[in-house]
Amino acid sequence: MPDVIVTGSGPSAVLAALDLAEVGLAVELVVSPDDVWPDRPERDPDGAIAAALARIAAPVSTEHSGFAGAEPVSAPRTAPMLRTPGGAWAPQAEPEVLGIPAQPLAREVQRLLGVGGALRAWLDRVTPVLTVGKTRSFGKLVRTRVGAAALSRLVEPAVVERYGVRADAVDAAIAAPGLNELLTRAGSLTGAALAYADRNVARETATAPRGGWLAARAAVLERLSLYAVILSDDPAVVARERDTGWEIERASGAVTHARGLVIDAGDRRGWGQGSELLTADSDPGFRIEDQAGASHLAMPQASAERLHAEIGIQDPFAGELDSVAGKAIGLLLVEFEGAPWSVRLAADPERVSGWTAQVAGPRRGLEGEGAGADPADVLRQLDAVLASAGLERAAGAEWRVRSAPAAFATVAERDRADAELTTWRAQESERIAVGARLIDGDLGRAFSEAHREATVLRRRLTGISD
Repeated sequence: MPDVIVTGSGPSAVLAALDLAEVGLAVELVVSPDDVWPDRPERDPDGAIAAALARIAAPVSTEHSGFAGAEPVSAPRTAPMLRTPGGAWAPQAEPEVLGIPAQPLAREVQRLLGVGGALRAWLDRVTPVLTVGKTRSFGKLVRTRVGAAALSRLVEPAVVERYGVRADAVDAAIAAPGLNELLTRAGSLTGAALAYADRNVARETATAPRGGWLAARAAVLERLSLYAVILSDDPAVVARERDTGWEIERASGAVTHARGLVIDAGDRRGWGQGSELLTADSDPGFRIEDQAGASHLAMPQASAERLHAEIGIQDPFAGELDSVAGKAIGLLLVEFEGAPWSVRLAADPERVSGWTAQVAGPRRGLEGEGAGADPADVLRQLDAVLASAGLERAAGAEWRVRSAPAAFATVAERDRADAELTTWRAQESERIAVGARLIDGDLGRAFSEAHREATVLRRRLTGISD
């Protein structure tokens, strides 16, 4: 009988399995052919993803050479190209914090804002700080200090891409924690952005395995096998809480007993075609019953989601100077039917055209307007957004789509979600749930929480704590 059953093989779940197996617990991991791992670098502000990948790749003994391909590779974010008022492309000035320029009179800022807009931003340097560290709204903070032009042309594209709402609806403490306090000390927002530059580089750094995420997946499964973890393909149908642990009914009809249960709530939804749109809920895919046979308290989930889509496009920088086209990253904000959409343009060697448009839709509630939209309507929306951005799809290109939790935009929303998850976790039932879909899709935070929760579970199962 295994000590613990892990119900899936997503990134957070396999890391939890590793935490449990390393202390000698008998672990069974259900390896799902439908598990979804990332397919690109992930933001890693606290280094949690890099630490997890380094752990996976590390040698298991002095004679072992480690697991090649799983080593972390990190790179800071590159500021994107933005459209000037005349429609040309120009690079965003660096350093910057979500578009806030540290040098408001830089040549790049003047190109994007015009001389008048750049001078208005520079006035931030001589304007007294009246609301010392008190401006909650990120949009209001930027508009007040550096002007409406800087907000709309430099900041809004970055904010909408990350949060799915305009900057006025985002808390400054969420967008750039500590920036308000630096503003108080520096005496200007642009000065604070300069002082924040090193911290911002860390917050914007993205990490991926050297050989790709599938290489990391293969490496961690091989590492688990060295700890005698049982790799199963028989998923759970019902998990029933019993006095001595858990009784798990499997798809094959078999029944397995275990002292502990790790629920893989998922980190990512997979990409699908337009007719295969999925919601971003954290349903584990099986029923969880308490000792009375009633369904366990529903697992918390993100309160909002966003549509993400991508498609091959024609060269968006055709006709631009080589110095501009060579940047290979563009960012656009498109207003469509009263809602903000983000469009990122990136070089893609796997496309025949060499270019991809990555579209992120507005934030929407799971039960509100837009939830469960007709796939055909969604595809029409995406086509309209692409056209509004002045982009042309590549010949034969089709949309790939998925839903994902929306990043927290306010402190109140984050705290409310954390409180719900804490309440669910506080139930004494020898089970934990892991995965980025439980929160706001932040993979680094999901890794940290999976490690913390697995540590608590293993301490209880080994008798170290009650």
